[in-house]
Amino acid sequence: MFKIGDILMLEPKYSSQKEKFNCMVVEMGQGCVYTDFPINLETGKTAFLMDGTQFNVTFSNEEQAVYAFDSEVLEK
Repeated sequence: MFKIGDILMLEPKYSSQKEKFNCMVVEMGQGCVYTDFPINLETGKTAFLMDGTQFNVTFSNEEQAVYAFDSEVLEK
């Protein structure tokens, strides 16, 4: 599906604010993905996310196909 270096867009599932974050896949493990710190698209600042925060994640591949899935922050 995706590979190291791909950019993911994160949108919080349960938030009163409409924030969006970008992060890059840096490592892949069994059933989990490791990313760099997400960047808030509006402010350009690094976001520090709480464990358990749930997100809708989208990304596109080289063929411009768009994929979406649900995710949760497990730990830093």
